[in-house]
Amino acid sequence: MHHAGLVVFALVLLIVALSFGPSVAAFVLLAALVGFAALAAGIWLVDYRSPGARFDRAVSAGRLGDAVRCCLECRDAPRLDSFLPTAFDRWRQAGHGLYAASRELIELERAIDSARSVGVPRPILDSLSVESRISGEVLVRLADRLGAVEAQGVDSDAIRRVVDDEASTLDGLAAGLHAARIGLAELTLRGGQDPEQTRALRAAGDRLRALGDAARDVASLDRR
Repeated sequence: MHHAGLVVFALVLLIVALSFGPSVAAFVLLAALVGFAALAAGIWLVDYRSPGARFDRAVSAGRLGDAVRCCLECRDAPRLDSFLPTAFDRWRQAGHGLYAASRELIELERAIDSARSVGVPRPILDSLSVESRISGEVLVRLADRLGAVEAQGVDSDAIRRVVDDEASTLDGLAAGLHAARIGLAELTLRGGQDPEQTRALRAAGDRLRALGDAARDVASLDRR
């Protein structure tokens, strides 16, 4: 649509320029072509870098980690729903845990923004934000690793044990994220001033941190 509009504009401009003579028309046509090329290149570059285009390229190339990252960065639950639940044929339990944790993470980040807008104390929310970002990176790397093993089409008892451990940890991470959401919702209702709820939310954050550490250990990831 953008390109069609530019073509129509260029034709109208050329017709107007022709009324002033061939030399003027040639100059206007050259300027219009250069401008059109620059604008088209800019539009293409914006489209190429858009989250939707990045997501489509990642899914087409089988880069599950990049696809998950796009969804988490944009908090795009519908795109996550469109591919992750069916991304793993062999390791379905781990895939389900990855999907559940990613979904909970998106909802937690939305809840953090909502709580921030109504005055929940910033230190609590900042702590949760840090842990959510770390958890997101863990999920991205686990998606990459699980996707790579899935694509190799191999199986063994040792592989199954590692994948089962990852699935268990992912289920725990999803539960921890959900608990943090519940605690944050309760604290938000009380205006962020309830000491008991504050302690409960800090405890949920500590649990989330511990689960994130466990996920990194299972995936053999270094904290950088």
